[in-house]
Amino acid sequence: MLISSPFLSGNPGDETDSAWLDTIMRENAHDGTYPVGRNLCWHGGIHLEAPIRDNRSLPVRAIADGRVIFCNTPQPEQLGNPNHPLAYDNGWTSNGAVIIAHDADIGVEANDTVVTVRFYSLYHHLSSINVQQGAVVSRKDLIGEAGFIAGIANQIHFEIVCNDVNLQRLIGRTQGDLDTTTNGRTDVVFGEIYVKLPAGTPVYNVPNGRRLLHNNLVAHTRPVPGNGAALPLQPTAATAADYYIGLRYAMGEGAIAQRGDLTVTTYDADGTIVGSGAERNGEYNVYSKVREICNDIAEATRPSMYFVFELLRFGRVISNEADAPNLENVPHWRQVCLPDGVVGWVNLNNQQGDQRTTVFSDADFPQWRWWKLIDDDTSPNDNRCDSPSLNAIFDENGDGEITREELRNALTRRREEMRHMICSMPSEWNAATIEARWSWLRTATEENNHQALTDDDFTAFSDFVRALCLNAPADFLAARWRFHPRAFIEIFRKCGWLTESQLRDIYPASTAENRTRYLLAINKCCRKYFLTRLRAGNFFGQSLVESSSLRDMVERHNGPDPFVHFRRYERARNYTGWLGNILWNDGGNFRGRGFKQLTGRYNYVEYWLYRGWLLRSSYRDEWWRNVGWWGIQGDYVRAQHQDLHPIQNQPEVIAQLTQQMRPPNIVTPERAATDTVVCVDTACWFWAKNSIMGNNQRSLLHWANQNHHIWATRIIRGDSEQTTPTEQAYEAIAGAHFARRRDESNRIRRYLGDEP
Repeated sequence: MLISSPFLSGNPGDETDSAWLDTIMRENAHDGTYPVGRNLCWHGGIHLEAPIRDNRSLPVRAIADGRVIFCNTPQPEQLGNPNHPLAYDNGWTSNGAVIIAHDADIGVEANDTVVTVRFYSLYHHLSSINVQQGAVVSRKDLIGEAGFIAGIANQIHFEIVCNDVNLQRLIGRTQGDLDTTTNGRTDVVFGEIYVKLPAGTPVYNVPNGRRLLHNNLVAHTRPVPGNGAALPLQPTAATAADYYIGLRYAMGEGAIAQRGDLTVTTYDADGTIVGSGAERNGEYNVYSKVREICNDIAEATRPSMYFVFELLRFGRVISNEADAPNLENVPHWRQVCLPDGVVGWVNLNNQQGDQRTTVFSDADFPQWRWWKLIDDDTSPNDNRCDSPSLNAIFDENGDGEITREELRNALTRRREEMRHMICSMPSEWNAATIEARWSWLRTATEENNHQALTDDDFTAFSDFVRALCLNAPADFLAARWRFHPRAFIEIFRKCGWLTESQLRDIYPASTAENRTRYLLAINKCCRKYFLTRLRAGNFFGQSLVESSSLRDMVERHNGPDPFVHFRRYERARNYTGWLGNILWNDGGNFRGRGFKQLTGRYNYVEYWLYRGWLLRSSYRDEWWRNVGWWGIQGDYVRAQHQDLHPIQNQPEVIAQLTQQMRPPNIVTPERAATDTVVCVDTACWFWAKNSIMGNNQRSLLHWANQNHHIWATRIIRGDSEQTTPTEQAYEAIAGAHFARRRDESNRIRRYLGDEP
């Protein structure tokens, strides 16, 4: 799902997404609070004030792709006519309204069936409308202009609603709290990852300069002469209660220095933050941590790095691939903060006994992040809030009565909690139910109706309500589950799952056949490898050039024989570590394949190792470091030898070299192009292994976060800084296609971002 605010004024820059939403979606508290208003009446949306930019209010825009299912043309303002129904409550209220039905994809089930949801967005109190009923709209399309609410200008009522079937698809349940005795959903996974630590979980104190191994032994990070052996490790404490460890990867948000961090937060069962700490560059360095974990395990039992990456990324393996292993014996050590200032190391992948951990994500809408389903209204057909669970919150002194002051205080002090209530309530906009929904106003109550309405007053009120009601489709009026719109937008902005039409917008020159073929793999891989909205702009822009808009997953060649064309990849310059090609036909066998054109025996070997399809012990490192492969007698001289081709038709010499140098044997290298998952995964793997943040600060994700096209292109092409110091120098290299890489990356970045 791609989703944005109904008001847009560009990307948030150094702000977090949450801070930016607070700025762009300013709530007006005049009867516009969620889930109830000032009289304890259900209020299914929020009132937003249109931000002012360049001395004018921002227009209202579609929050996501969809279809307009209803429009209500606003009546012209009659500010001087106090008797008009829309002039009720001492000011004019605009009655322009637009309803959009959104069909969005948010994940995939185990059988590769895409999880598609439908929800509705309502934009009410518009002063003008720019769309027509039945129109197909895209995210960020202009809807109209904000109008008046009770005489206050530049206001809208904004609402998000769904039915029971789609609530199940959106949050994974329709009642109660999340079951924490088993892992959360795997069909939809996004946002912060949470691991439940049961009471009694062992906590370890690891001395400085050492690290934890897979079998709960402690070892030195670097070999120490005479003291390099692993030592037995004993826990120093145990958790006294259940805690939830949150792993929040920055995903490119916030200040530049923090955009690759991992924040580790400890929550108790009611959502209170016990402690929090940041792993600097923890997101950038996932690949190096995966490699470290796997290298600590004997090769005979070593799991695939491909799946261990998922363990660190999602807290578990969520792939539905046939070779997905059980990683119960692979550790996931994290340093966590516990009560009373205790800081220790715990294994987040403990699958043994009573201390077995369970794993969830934001897509599970967990209760320790305050998400709660409210479906206990004792009078569900009227607009009065008779929910015992909500009223217990509002009744601050517990005397059984809710005063206006108590309600106001609760809605102010516990606003964040209110944002996470998903409430079942009747629609405010159904003209056929006005009497049933509002007849209680004829009776005075302390908490929500201090003075009963007379017949005349009720008639005036009913006329006002009727003037705002919508002759909308029955499905919309019957949908009963409402979200706080800002909270809904914030959490689903973490999803990023693309539809086929959105992939078409990203790659307009692609064919429908290719989009259908690669869409699922692209979504899975982007989710796994942290390729979120703005980063994805650079990833897709670079890959557009590499794959010719999904068309070329095998490197093109001139002439009828690819092996002749790719002889250039077999030259003796490989002796210095160019591509690792050593044999006649290696250039053709290991030609560019996949979304990023994986090229050369060395790169194929690295990916095959990552997937667990090749054992490192089966070959010798630097197998290419023998000039005999090219028939060179004596020393290698670059100027003299670099363009020599490998020897051929000398089977005995080649056999002798093979026995001596033990080069790796890659079976079916064409899999990098024919297997759709591998085809895309090779590209994302390349981003992951080239995103490790070292002292030279050349992390690919780091440069993508800054939209730095020169460095991104250098890393992807393997160019040196000296060769390409400027954009002008890059543009002079015809084969680099730098201008297209830059321009397409910027275009896609704008499309995926929040610029209007």
